[in-house]
Amino acid sequence: MFSLTDNTMADGRGFESVELIADRRISQRFIDHVLVRFIGELKDRDVVWDVFNEPENVTGIPLREVQRYVERVLAAGRAADPDARFTVVSRSRPEIVYWQGRGLDLYSHNIFTKRAVTESVSAPRHLDAPIMVAEIAPELATAENLGALRAAGYSGVGIWGWETSDKYEWQLDEVDRIAEPFASMKD
Repeated sequence: MFSLTDNTMADGRGFESVELIADRRISQRFIDHVLVRFIGELKDRDVVWDVFNEPENVTGIPLREVQRYVERVLAAGRAADPDARFTVVSRSRPEIVYWQGRGLDLYSHNIFTKRAVTESVSAPRHLDAPIMVAEIAPELATAENLGALRAAGYSGVGIWGWETSDKYEWQLDEVDRIAEPFASMKD
């Protein structure tokens, strides 16, 4: 899974990139000349594109503006690769429900609190695409919680937490090869 846009661009820790989301002219240029090109470079790979990681955590601009941005990225991404798979990763189950019917291939939920587990298993079970737990705090990945999530319709779980290491590592030369065309892009 590749994340195309992250909430840290506009969540109080880093307001320096808000225009890439909020300014329609600038963000459309970013979408067309960076994100779409990136999607095209990996067109024949088995990639799930996270259009936006945790949109509800953005504080620098209204959530509705973020949602409009996500819709534009999704439309441009689909045009670039009709066979691509797209998701939005959210900590909020209501935000996941909001995305129903908008063309996502799956929904991804980050679960880091007991309250989030409770919300996840008590929410409506039927969505228009599969739902998975992209990240769950290791201490919440108990047999009881995983069984409850499975019963609630979650199709997979990824373990994550502070001071954990990635299970898979990219070869640096492959990352450099993919990133090089974007490093030289100007305006």
